Amino acid sequence: MQRIREILFSFLALGAALAAVYHLAGALGLIGSSETPLWRHILFIGIDILLAWYLLKRPRWGLLLVALLVAQQTWGHGGKLIAQWHDLGTVHWISAVTLVGLYLALALLIQDVRAESRKTGKTP
Repeated sequence: MQRIREILFSFLALGAALAAVYHLAGALGLIGSSETPLWRHILFIGIDILLAWYLLKRPRWGLLLVALLVAQQTWGHGGKLIAQWHDLGTVHWISAVTLVGLYLALALLIQDVRAESRKTGKTP
């Protein structure tokens, strides 16, 4: 089971790295009709790189930061999902994949903290 978890974390880290590449392309103007402002692309290049590193290393202190990122992305990408579904009747796939990946990452990270707590006898 631990091997599967490591593979999932690696896959999620790759997804975060790909998101950084997407934002780099957006910052360089390579994405056709991006509604995302330049400053946001630049900000998320850094956030996505840090998230990829965190998902590979998983220091305990970052769990709250990931939870905050999930909340922020739920607001942003969740809003896009709802708006596009309401307006066009289609799925905004980047938002859907982003949210599924982030919620999976958060669930796995919480399991990591719980497992560590059981091993050490410390409460999270």
